Amino acid sequence: MLEKTVLENVDKLCRIMVPKNQHLPFAGKVVIISGDWKQSLPVVKNSRSPEAQVAVCLQISNLYPMFNKTRLTQNMRLQPSEIQFKEWLYKLGTDTSGDKIAIPKSMIVESREELIKFVFDKGFDIPSSDMLKRLMLTPLNRSVDLNNSIVLSSFNTESMDYYSIDKCTNDNPLSPYAADSDVAGLNKLTPAGIPAHHLHLKVGSIIVLLRNLNTSKSLCNGTRLIVKKLQTNLISAETICGSNTGMTIGISRVCNSYVDERPDGVSFERFQFPVREAFAMTITKAQGQTCERLGIDLSDEPFAHGQLYTALSRATNSKFIRVFAPNKPTDKDGNVLINNVVARGLTFD
Repeated sequence: MLEKTVLENVDKLCRIMVPKNQHLPFAGKVVIISGDWKQSLPVVKNSRSPEAQVAVCLQISNLYPMFNKTRLTQNMRLQPSEIQFKEWLYKLGTDTSGDKIAIPKSMIVESREELIKFVFDKGFDIPSSDMLKRLMLTPLNRSVDLNNSIVLSSFNTESMDYYSIDKCTNDNPLSPYAADSDVAGLNKLTPAGIPAHHLHLKVGSIIVLLRNLNTSKSLCNGTRLIVKKLQTNLISAETICGSNTGMTIGISRVCNSYVDERPDGVSFERFQFPVREAFAMTITKAQGQTCERLGIDLSDEPFAHGQLYTALSRATNSKFIRVFAPNKPTDKDGNVLINNVVARGLTFD
């Protein structure tokens, strides 16, 4: 979800471009926005506070009351028979009490291996379109990397290792004795939205784009693809969804820049393919995804607004959701109790 400043800057630009209508919002231009307030809010650097997220979201903008609101009355993702699950999701997504949510024990699995086996129950030698209907979600990148590594180890296809070229871009570089100022230190950094220094890929594996490559062809940040061929300086991948289904594209290395605005932060450039493995993804990255078989790894509990709602609402049927939540408390019926973070100060209608 975009920060309110994006919308406000668009408004300012419209008024500058059409001076005669500068007294009108967006200079009288029609602007349509859409979203779900129950899902994740804008990410605020160096803060996990729900209050900080609310402070920068569109609802707080002076422009928001000027919009006419139209609410969808039909859930286009869930199957019609899932009325009870739909109502449970709505309650989960709007409950600001701070109480833990009981995940039905019928959804719970006891190990990460069992979770992976459920999601990929047909193995990996299946049509690409079927593969992309299966997804694992987790709050943190460290669990994403672990799950992706386990799944990828099951592939017996051609593989390739790609290493990035990293360069520090700080105006005032750190001491030569500080670990993060040398190349080895930079190699260890993997901020959100930046590809890893070391990419280990295999033919047939799922990857996700980390930046927009061609929006007119739906090759956007968050698009999942299937690897078809691996070369030293080129990754060939197939699109599986949208109007360009079946199209093969070539992905090259690009310069990925990261700026850390903290006084002691390290800013750097990484020359690497803008992708990462995507059998598993972070919950935030999965917004907009739909799958028919879903595994949720909650070894790390949700920590930000809407994460639990976003994860559970990716599936089309509650029967095809499994949750791995080790060492979590249970209620008297054996249901697992999970933190549910919903920010106060939002309206959901």
